[in-house]
Amino acid sequence: MDITLVIMFAAALSAPVVGMWLGKWQLQASEEKRQLAPRPVITRDFRSWRAIPPAFTAYFNDHFGFRATLVQDHAAFLVKMLGQSTTSEVVVGKQGWLYYSKGRYMDSFRGRESFVAGELDQWVTALTRMRDWLDLRGIRFYVIMPPDKHTIYPEYLPRSVRLNSGATRLDTLTAALRKANIDVIDVRDDLRRAKPTARLYHQTDTHWNGDGGYVAYRAILVEVAKAFPMVRPLPRSDFTYWRRSVTGDLNALLGLTRGYEEDLLVLVPKSDAAVSREEGKLVISESHNPRLPRLVMMRDSFSNFLFAMLSQNFSRAVFTWDNNFDPALMQREKPDLVLFELVERRLADGAPVDLWYANR
Repeated sequence: MDITLVIMFAAALSAPVVGMWLGKWQLQASEEKRQLAPRPVITRDFRSWRAIPPAFTAYFNDHFGFRATLVQDHAAFLVKMLGQSTTSEVVVGKQGWLYYSKGRYMDSFRGRESFVAGELDQWVTALTRMRDWLDLRGIRFYVIMPPDKHTIYPEYLPRSVRLNSGATRLDTLTAALRKANIDVIDVRDDLRRAKPTARLYHQTDTHWNGDGGYVAYRAILVEVAKAFPMVRPLPRSDFTYWRRSVTGDLNALLGLTRGYEEDLLVLVPKSDAAVSREEGKLVISESHNPRLPRLVMMRDSFSNFLFAMLSQNFSRAVFTWDNNFDPALMQREKPDLVLFELVERRLADGAPVDLWYANR
């Protein structure tokens, strides 16, 4: 019995080194979402030898065998068994729901703050300047701010997260923009009404899914149709799921990767009327109906779940992964309308830049 324990103990101690030597069972940079420490290089310069011990330590910590398994098993024990998070950036909720809590991203919801002094004015000024520039050229301007998951699904948050009884940043900015006569498409009530019929956000990811995106798609086009009557949302039955098993971004932050995937759900048209391509940070879609209006959408990653749907309703749709206003893009594309999309949590990051005013 004693010999068996000694052998097992020795095997446990040597397994990481053996795995490292064989190049097996190691952590991958794609899972860690960072560059792993490189192998230290020994040169003839004796002065450089001082850096070898810490460099080797960093290399060994990133590359020893079974590291990914040990890290994930430890994370799984904390998260799944104890309900504890492995990082301050993720709140572990009930029934497998995870929430993003990096920095100030949940402060407004928790009741700690709305906008600090001057921030609200910066937002209203920036978006009003965009609206005015476009209005002078006969281009309609709309703002949509997808709500964070905790705004729509607060019931799965742990009791430790205190709810805000006052106005959030999204409440405050929406009211201020409407007071400035900016068209804001607020989809929060639409999403809450749709909750009983489908899950609208991914449980282990920060984003809504295709069903949540479809609710926003309908709300956008119902509002746009007031100025462009030829634009009508397609029925849900015209779309089908595109599924792919992925590690949700929140699971990845916790260290839960292999075996903890979730189905990424995107809605795509059963009969696609548009052809799409990528050009740098732009996604460009063109349909077969030149009588439809032209769209430019300033956006973030939440619009990944809107591309395929919105592309069906415009003769040309250009989606730019940039929330700073680029007049050169507008002059080149000559859109009939511009959508400004920004997820709720990014209201804590500061107002976007109006490049036209910044370069004057």
